[in-house]
Amino acid sequence: LGKGGARGEALGPPVRLTFDEPLKTERTAIHKLLHYSEQSASPATRIVARYIEDHCVLPADFDAHHKYGPKSGASHDDRVVRAFVYGLLGGDDNTRLRLKKYVKNRQFHQAAEFVQQLQLDD
Repeated sequence: LGKGGARGEALGPPVRLTFDEPLKTERTAIHKLLHYSEQSASPATRIVARYIEDHCVLPADFDAHHKYGPKSGASHDDRVVRAFVYGLLGGDDNTRLRLKKYVKNRQFHQAAEFVQQLQLDD
């Protein structure tokens, strides 16, 4: 491709894109840029997210679609919990409203205890 850059150094051969897994590669790059991870740093949030994933079906485009919440500064678990409490994933309304109260007040340990009690009752 010739010369490039401010000092005119050679750029090297052109990059050939393969389309084996373009969406996965693109999402991975975006996730790294935004510091998006699979798991929350909080064990309590992880417990709540696992409960929601066991009782709701996450859409196939969950990690790609912005309607389930921003990715910047969030984890997959954080987005699962927030999407559930705002009614985007379905599920039991009584559970959702109780968890929403805990999440809104940043009482994640109480939310985890509530979810663990629900699991014992199942």
